[in-house]
Order: sequence, then structure tokens, then C-alpha cells
Amino acid sequence: MRRWAPLVALLGLLGCQPDKAERERALQEDAVLTAGAAIDCTGQLSEASRLICADADLRAMDRQIAELWSRVETVTGRPNTLRRRHAEWLADREAGEREWETGERRARTAEELRAYQQGHFDELSEELRLAESLPATSPVASLSGGCIGTALNGCTVPSNGVVTGPEGQRLAWQIQRGSTDYAGVSEGLVLFAIDGDLLRPVGWSFEAAQFDAPILFSRPEGLFVAAKGFTAGTGSGNADILLRLDGQHWTEIEVESWKVALEDALPDDLGVWKGVDYAWPDMTAMSSLWRDSDANCCPTGGRVLIDLEVEGTALRLAGFDLERAAS
Repeated sequence: MRRWAPLVALLGLLGCQPDKAERERALQEDAVLTAGAAIDCTGQLSEASRLICADADLRAMDRQIAELWSRVETVTGRPNTLRRRHAEWLADREAGEREWETGERRARTAEELRAYQQGHFDELSEELRLAESLPATSPVASLSGGCIGTALNGCTVPSNGVVTGPEGQRLAWQIQRGSTDYAGVSEGLVLFAIDGDLLRPVGWSFEAAQFDAPILFSRPEGLFVAAKGFTAGTGSGNADILLRLDGQHWTEIEVESWKVALEDALPDDLGVWKGVDYAWPDMTAMSSLWRDSDANCCPTGGRVLIDLEVEGTALRLAGFDLERAAS
């Protein structure tokens, strides 16, 4: 059984390889809601939508989620990552609850939909809180002081600095350590453009248990900044962030969905169960491979060397090489 980090596992829930086209169709159809619109209860409805439209509380929560999403999308430090996650959530809501033993889908009950929508509402509310906790500007001198913003309880700054690009481009950064009521102990990385004597946040994440200092690097596609991040727990999941400089604007690059393409392309008897090890300047990654019979701790299937490329605002799988272990 393959074991991805929770986000990537969600994509896997949307269907096995024979259902890939249906999964993508659902993502595309439901993506229209990422503009902030609630369900149109006068149109053609899926089973999940009919249940939501027939229940006043569920319908009200759907409208609240749509309104909240439209706010989050404009202020988050990871807009492209969250757009993908929101589309995945919508598609999974339509697909229904998956029965783990059979892999079959069934319609959620009203109570299950209530909990499912509440969970997403809470996630979006936390993203909005994090965005609003960061000041629009801060003095450059505050970089080496305490935490900029109020995102984390008991916040400390284990490291900070400035990275410089090949043509003198500069970004300031601050790693923050503390906790949140929503997620518990975590670390955050905030990237700042330097405008004279002021710092302006251009990207951030608070999902890691540990962040490495960011690096700036140039490629034919442009100038990038990347930072390795690692989630807590035995899964050692990725919390990396990647941004590209487009003119004077830093664009966040979504770095999660490519793993679904890799999972689909790998032989059925091999899988990647944990986070990968990125080599950001080279746009490559590496991971051990697990056989279905392996324990979570101990992969025996060899390793996979992965080539990546940026397409638009997302990282894509460009190719990979398998190094199988002997049977």
C-alpha cells in the first residue's frame, strides 16, 4: 500500500489509474467554484450537491466556505498551492466517502458532510488568520529582532538573513518557531521583498516542523527562491516552498501535484511513501522506493531519481529513472 503525505493521499483517493480521466474531469468541473461561487442549487446537481442544497445548514456552510475562499485566495502566501488543494477538496466532496477495504465510493451522509465542510472551513480560517497576522510592511531593522507578525504563540526566531541573486536581487527571510492553536508546534518561513527601509512579505508557510534557510538560484526559466521544509511524524513529508520572480512580482510555484503523476507512472509493486529529497538548483529529487510488503521504516525497492520542470505556476514531472533493488 502506498503512503503519501495527507495532501497527496487526497489526490490518490480520487480514483485508481483506470479512473484518472474521471478524476481530472471532476477537478476541472469543480474548479469553477474556486472563484468563490457557492453551489447553484437551480442547476444540474450531483448526489452530494443535492444533499447540500436540501439541508439549510449544509447549504449555509457551503456559502460560507465559498465566501471565505474568495478572501483567502487574495491574501495567502501560497495562492497556487491552496487553489489546487481547494479544487481537490471540492472534487473529493463530489466523489463521496471512500471505503478503505474495497476502494469503492459512497455518498456521504448529511452528518459526514457537515464534518467534512467544517474541517475545510477551519483550514481556510487558519490560512486567513496567518495571512492577517503578518504586517503589510515592517522596518528592515526588525528582521533581526523578534518574530515579525503574530502567527505563532511563544514565537522565537532561530535564524534570519538576506539572500542575493546573480543580478543583485535580494530577499530577506525569517524562520519562526512556536505553536498555533490549530496545528500545535510548528515552524514558519516568511520571505520578504526589500523596499528601501521596509520589508514586504511575498510568500510564507507555517506547515513545517523544520525549515532550512532559503536559496536563490537562476535557471533558463528565471530566478527562483526555494526552501526545504519537513513535516513532523514518521512520514517525513515535504513542506518545501518555491517561488519565481516574474518582473517585480514573486510568484508561488505549487510543488505537490506532480507526485500524483509519479505515483501513476511507477510500477504497481513500487511506491513512494514519504517525502522526497529535493535538489532545488537542479530541479531534481530523489526518494527510496517501498514494496507493498515493506514496513514503513524500511524501504527495500531501490530508489527513484526524478527530473522536474516548472510549467506555468506548478512543478511538473519531466521524467524519472528507477534503480530497482535486487529481489
